[in-house]
Amino acid sequence: MKARLCVLGVMIALAAVLFAGDSWEEKLFTAWDQKECTSVLTKSPWAFSNSFGAAQNLGMIETGARGEREQTVTFRFRFLSAKPVRMAFTRLQLLKNPAGAPPEAKIREQVDAPADAQNRIAVQIEFTVDPPSSMEVRRIHNFLLNATLATFRDSTKLSSSNKIVLAPLEYLSPNPTRSNGCLIFPRTNEKGESLFTGEEKWISFQAEISGYKVYYRLKPEKMKFEEKFEL
Repeated sequence: MKARLCVLGVMIALAAVLFAGDSWEEKLFTAWDQKECTSVLTKSPWAFSNSFGAAQNLGMIETGARGEREQTVTFRFRFLSAKPVRMAFTRLQLLKNPAGAPPEAKIREQVDAPADAQNRIAVQIEFTVDPPSSMEVRRIHNFLLNATLATFRDSTKLSSSNKIVLAPLEYLSPNPTRSNGCLIFPRTNEKGESLFTGEEKWISFQAEISGYKVYYRLKPEKMKFEEKFEL
């Protein structure tokens, strides 16, 4: 009997894990902790990454042989124009400085406001190099710092299964007030109609950054928040 109860308890626990919703679905964003905010910014339907491995020459080691170590370059992307992402960034600011939290109405205004004055689609670019390589970090950073819209125009696309293929309208390079680069895409056509509805089978992003060709397919059916498609 005890054994059966033990097995039943394990099954219930597993079911709870399998059917548990994500934090952005279950909790108000004002209750998210740092880990939950990071999850929205890195592993949610509105964030994705591509990693690239390459052998890093370490020079002569003690045995006299030439050593190599795998170096991984990871590019992370997130839709700043998606409300959950704005919520995560706002919540992180509140966690860092709870004493300086603005009134609730102001907080709500921040997360409800579009990321761009024209309510366009904004994709933030972030990267890491592991193990840290000052040469590669500097090379990619300089690329993003000096890139222009022309740099991305031919290689960068936001596409969908509905035969929508969009080139970026603008590129915002890193600066003292913006730590990461950002690509801006149109949200509507000439008639003001949404180019993406959430009913697509897939939405893809592709780009070439400092010689790295990135590509990712998103799942629009997962990109709904508070019963609204967010992109």
